[in-house]
Amino acid sequence: MFAGVINVIASVLAFNGINNMPVLHLYTILELVLVLRFFSIVITGKKAVWSIYGIKWLFPVFCIINFICFESVFMFNSYTRAFEAIIIIIFCMIYFKEVLDSSPNVFRSYSVTLAVVGFLIYFSGSFFHFTFSNYISYLVKYELKMIIWNIHATLVLIMYSLFTLAFIYAKADR
Repeated sequence: MFAGVINVIASVLAFNGINNMPVLHLYTILELVLVLRFFSIVITGKKAVWSIYGIKWLFPVFCIINFICFESVFMFNSYTRAFEAIIIIIFCMIYFKEVLDSSPNVFRSYSVTLAVVGFLIYFSGSFFHFTFSNYISYLVKYELKMIIWNIHATLVLIMYSLFTLAFIYAKADR
């Protein structure tokens, strides 16, 4: 729902000719905080949980420093989006390591695993897109930009499809 609200706001701004990049900067901060909240629930390792707590406070500071000093709030926040992707990929790997390290007969819920797979597919698949978005915006021909954005949209669709399956399995687990 959060992403949907942000997308509506960004679309309305763009439709009215207003730069919507400040919304993306805010979205990046809030998205990571929400995803880290999810991981703080599903990951049991104390070091990981403490890391999550620290990142929740340090990442917004990093984002603010980024748009003040490096990437204007009116351009794509490629540094913070790429760093966010790395953080989420790492926590996906921590989750899977915990699953693999648990006894062979203990499998965590399918719903959680599907959600983590969704995060992993989207953020690993979008990492280079996030990293090079400012270059893509200015240096790449329109046709190639559309291919890149269609790939991104496909990754988003896959992630949300996996989230939908996760909710279906979660409901069935009750």
